[in-house]
Amino acid sequence: MTAIDRRMTGLFVSLLMLVAVTSAHAQDLTASPEFQAVQIDVLIENDSSFNLDREDRHYTSGTALVVGLPSAGLADWLTERTPLVADRAAFGFVAAYQLYTPDNIFNDKPTPGQHPYAGLFYVGGFVQRDRQHPEYAALTEFDHLELDLGLIGPSARGEQVQSTVHDIFGGEDPNGWDVQHPDRPIVQLTYWHKWRFDLLNDGSPIDALGDRSPRGGWGLDAIPQLGASVGSLRVTGEGSGVLRFGYNLPDNFGPGFLTDLPSSTAPRRLPRAGAFSAYGYLGGGGRIVGWDTVLDGPVWGDSDFDDESSTFVAFGRVGGAIGYRWDGWSVEAGYGVTFHTDKIVGQQGEQHFASITLAVTGRF
Repeated sequence: MTAIDRRMTGLFVSLLMLVAVTSAHAQDLTASPEFQAVQIDVLIENDSSFNLDREDRHYTSGTALVVGLPSAGLADWLTERTPLVADRAAFGFVAAYQLYTPDNIFNDKPTPGQHPYAGLFYVGGFVQRDRQHPEYAALTEFDHLELDLGLIGPSARGEQVQSTVHDIFGGEDPNGWDVQHPDRPIVQLTYWHKWRFDLLNDGSPIDALGDRSPRGGWGLDAIPQLGASVGSLRVTGEGSGVLRFGYNLPDNFGPGFLTDLPSSTAPRRLPRAGAFSAYGYLGGGGRIVGWDTVLDGPVWGDSDFDDESSTFVAFGRVGGAIGYRWDGWSVEAGYGVTFHTDKIVGQQGEQHFASITLAVTGRF
């Protein structure tokens, strides 16, 4: 194990210890001391989960563990000490791993127009807040600020991870991992602002437990959003939106992704109006890319690749989720597919991936 491996492993273990300690000892997580809420999200993104040929290409896979803790104390602090008035707030942690491969994993070196090999992992923390509009009850605004630290390059062990997965599921071993971007640290800052318009079944004021009840029965909401991400991994800006329709819509701000983590501000993800929840969503948007280390190479230093990332990338999303609530617990599972236009100038092969999500919220 190299020195970088030891440092990054220590960082990952320290994060998990911090999550455990915070979960065990955090006080005043909600307005009611009897309800200590913790939200755990598992996010899995994979191209082979949707491709009919089951082949890896471009953005191959991503996995993240997200732990969010609603905090009435943080909401009070934001309201009293900053211009960001908060009805509810949360803080949390994320640990994530991603793999990228070319369209043809059997070549010794990716050809122009194909995605370079890359493995990366990172850990991070985030702060969130939401606020219902003081004059328009059907509008709620949401902010998310996230800082991630990690590593991209051979020390992220992308070849070993992909080969192990292929061995387990009977896939072919890739040939080109000897040629990839060099090790570089990841320092990335991400910000999102979202607006949720309750078009059917307007939201109501927050109750003593921090819930916006009832949001029950059939509902329709629209969630436009703006975001930006700046750091040594990539520089991007995005405008997008989601339209959701279903029964007992969850009290959150749309489906979660590795680049757009789920909201954790609600002490209970699903409404108290009913035990069962189900909805479908349709969304899309555009992303402006100033720099992407995975495609363009490191911001500093040399690289064996000469690809150029597309300045503008459009995408569309479709999916749905079902959930169930009992007592102080709820569980929700979702599935969706994201379609992208070319991320590389002269790209070879299509780009789309499936998202599988599992969220558990409860008292610990």
